Amino acid sequence: AALAGAVGAWAALTAGSSLPALLVCAAWLAWPGVVPPRPAPAARARAWPGVALALAFLLPVALGVGAWTARNVRVGVGPVPVSTNGGYNFWLGNYPGVRAETGNDFVSPAMAAEADSVWFLPGTEHARDAVFYRLGRGYVRADLPGFVGRTAGKALHFWAVYAEPLTRARARLPLEALAAWLSYGLLLPLAIAWLLRSLRRDPFAALALALAVAYTAVHAVVLSKIRFRLPLDTLVIVYGAGGAVALWDVVRGRRARAAEAPDPGR
Repeated sequence: AALAGAVGAWAALTAGSSLPALLVCAAWLAWPGVVPPRPAPAARARAWPGVALALAFLLPVALGVGAWTARNVRVGVGPVPVSTNGGYNFWLGNYPGVRAETGNDFVSPAMAAEADSVWFLPGTEHARDAVFYRLGRGYVRADLPGFVGRTAGKALHFWAVYAEPLTRARARLPLEALAAWLSYGLLLPLAIAWLLRSLRRDPFAALALALAVAYTAVHAVVLSKIRFRLPLDTLVIVYGAGGAVALWDVVRGRRARAAEAPDPGR
């Protein structure tokens, strides 16, 4: 648990969007029934043995993120836990006229002019990012139905098989879409089916589902791109493989039963 927390601390410093996922992991460890209690005398038995593991997981996360926060305060950035672009990304994802597939592009000259007006303000990065966040909140309050629609669209875009935009504009190769559909496109429905099938018998399946929801929620509210789904791709591969094996077992079982069935013509 401590080693996983140390890796999680590095993940948080790489991408602030992983912080909610780390809290989900800690809550899953502490949830009753996830970690079976060890045999112990009644006086020493713990009702929630996972709490100690959750604390061991969170300690290196708190140390890593806390050390970086202290660094930001020391250099004059401000009390920022991870990065200073969260407000900017929130503004990008909620500016009037943006769509789920807009990404970090500007939809109009007015949007670019507003960004420039904030970037050239005096003060620290944290202060300018707070201005971006304040502007984004104003746009959300001004059009709540539009915010709900954009959020739902970004949540779906987060799991798209093949969608724009890429991180960098370039010519698309003819086989890119086909490769996406023959890999992730085939695995995703199998992964969803096997994940739902595993929820009742495997506690880890609940964690996988919670991580998927956490990452989707963060990027649906802020800014959605397919590359932000990368931390979840391993889970898609694992559960997709499980679903593929289960599907093969069903097909093979039906063929075996059909071969063993008596011939009605005899």
